[in-house]
Amino acid sequence: MIFDWMPLIFTFMLAGFSAGLVIYWAWNNSLSVLQQGVIMKRNGVPIELFGNLKGLFGRGKPKGSPAE
Repeated sequence: MIFDWMPLIFTFMLAGFSAGLVIYWAWNNSLSVLQQGVIMKRNGVPIELFGNLKGLFGRGKPKGSPAE
């Protein structure tokens, strides 16, 4: 649950910092997401990003989610 709120909290925490730190943080996170996607693709793991986002916003359940 903490990872769901982390970007929002960091937005307010980093608002007073210099722009270079915020750019570094955003660029590092973007590269991490890209790196994770490449690793998953090379290992044959399906990337279910859009399915998970749909489930997050209530438009459907992500593939493989447990039934409630």
